[in-house]
Amino acid sequence: MPDHVRPERTPDSTLVKALARAFRWKRMLESGEFATIAELAEREGIAAPYLTRTMRLSHLSPDLVESILEGRQPRHLTLEVLWKAAQVKDAGINEAETCAALARLDPLWDELFPAEQARIVTMLVEGVDIGKDSLNIRLRVDGLGGLAREMFAGEMGAAA
Repeated sequence: MPDHVRPERTPDSTLVKALARAFRWKRMLESGEFATIAELAEREGIAAPYLTRTMRLSHLSPDLVESILEGRQPRHLTLEVLWKAAQVKDAGINEAETCAALARLDPLWDELFPAEQARIVTMLVEGVDIGKDSLNIRLRVDGLGGLAREMFAGEMGAAA
């Protein structure tokens, strides 16, 4: 397939559902229907930290939300990645810069040397737990910010 032609993508239902929940919960709190996150979490039958973490997604840039709804987000952008990115407060890089870095990484990935791919994975992944019926990938909170900073500094482009 030519480089300029990308295969059709379908929206990631997990990301779309999380966005829908985030905006719904935000609206419920802002309208006064619920006074606190704890009250809303109890009504929804979920843990308050989960609700809080998911509600952070309502602060994503409109362009990123649109790309997720249309299935155009980078392949590696998962709900876990979004949650971890939302937790990084003082990484010295903003959301738009992080999104731009992730978008730049997607087409670049296959061009990187295997050692550089391994370095990036090590930077992003804290550990992997494999169970009989499950796979849990733990991401480094600071890894995404570090990767974005490197990409904006031009270090990765030179490695390819």
